[in-house]
Amino acid sequence: MHNEPAYSKLIYEYFVLRFQFQYYKYGDKLPPIETLCRKFGVSPLTVKAALTRLQEEGYVSIQHGKCTQVTFQQDEAAYRQFKQDFFADRVPLYSGFYKTMDLIFLPLYVESFQRMDEKDLTYLRHITERLNPDDLVNLYCFLLQKLENPLVLNLFWETSLFLGFPSLNQIDLPGFYSIELMKERISQLITSGQKKDHKLIIDSQGALERDISEKFIDYLAGQTSKETVRKPISFRWRIYRDRPQICYNLATRILHHIYLGEYRKESFLPSYQTMADKYRVSLSTIRRTIRLLNEIGAVHSINGKGTHILSFDEQGHEPNFDNPAIRRNLAYFINAFEILKFSIEGISRITLPVISPSIRNDLIKQLESHLQSHSSQLASNELLVFISTYSPLPELREVYEKLYRLMLWGVPLLRHRREESGIEEITIQFTKQMIASLKKEDFNGCAKLLGDLYAQQYPIAEAYLYRRGLKPEELRCPPAIRLPI
Repeated sequence: MHNEPAYSKLIYEYFVLRFQFQYYKYGDKLPPIETLCRKFGVSPLTVKAALTRLQEEGYVSIQHGKCTQVTFQQDEAAYRQFKQDFFADRVPLYSGFYKTMDLIFLPLYVESFQRMDEKDLTYLRHITERLNPDDLVNLYCFLLQKLENPLVLNLFWETSLFLGFPSLNQIDLPGFYSIELMKERISQLITSGQKKDHKLIIDSQGALERDISEKFIDYLAGQTSKETVRKPISFRWRIYRDRPQICYNLATRILHHIYLGEYRKESFLPSYQTMADKYRVSLSTIRRTIRLLNEIGAVHSINGKGTHILSFDEQGHEPNFDNPAIRRNLAYFINAFEILKFSIEGISRITLPVISPSIRNDLIKQLESHLQSHSSQLASNELLVFISTYSPLPELREVYEKLYRLMLWGVPLLRHRREESGIEEITIQFTKQMIASLKKEDFNGCAKLLGDLYAQQYPIAEAYLYRRGLKPEELRCPPAIRLPI
């Protein structure tokens, strides 16, 4: 999971944003490489890769034996224009974006407090005492680090970069918010966390988030003239950001079509050429992707016949757990599983009630079809597709669509886990109860069913991967990148 090239790009983007927001100005010196390694939690090679790219693009000058110096120059007019354009693209998104991040991160914050000791709480109090805008981001990052889930940190970092949070110090904070009131709100949150009180944590974080987000949105709107407001850009969660991972993304598209799409009733995949045309990729890309699907145990290529789709009833063809690509994506799978474990109940509560009766009936029919075809193990995936398609918040649809794709890497494992801990009977009962709750329009009941299922199945899936040779440091490694604290 330590994906160094990806993190060098994160560090690169972090500094570019700080240069453009004039956090660092021409002639300033960056901290030494050793300091940056400690702050970001990465190796010297990763930091050097980021600095080298910054030098190649004219942002810095690297001198042997000296601190890296900023060479990027920007006059005041260019700075004002950049800031105005940056926020003009994002202001229309902020309200929905905050709601999405609250739904996803709030239950993660609650869990983080459950894992904290007094030393951790003391550190949070220290951050609160010296509070500035950077420290607010650092506080949340420190909370999420307690989960030791790299995918959580990845999402937090991506959203922070998208919103421009690494340069919050450039905002005239007292101009739109009281430092003392913010300290009071955070102190209440820490006290709630110390008590391990689930409801108090939610209430305290909710009050803090509402105060900050509402005033922050108003402040940014005031920084942007109506003439500069353009069509808002869309948030994209870049998980495979070290290089274009065409095969990984294509593999999840084909897995979706195998289990829930157009190939679900087929015994063989189409020919390589047909799929290359359909997915608009080269034949070599299709071959590499099918090889990956063979390795994960979703298909079996037969010379002279084609690519056979393995059903849940077929034995053998276990995943190749020695393949680094398989191990990497299974690690992402279990990280995504944990995010869903904590967030899916709350997100289901806001998605299920807003759908039309006709769409709800379509969902019921799909779930009934899984019961009839003895594929109830796929019912929860069907609901993930539903949420990522019909959630009222576009940013939530983006995040859940990516989580669903990562969960697909775990579906081929179900063939080998069917007898494990009664998983087949559990999913049959879950599907029946979900259908009944949907028909009664008991959406709170539906949400609880989903939350309970993920909470029950997550540790079982994690234990299975451990038994298959994946190591704790691959699944539960410490965060590979940290915001400076």
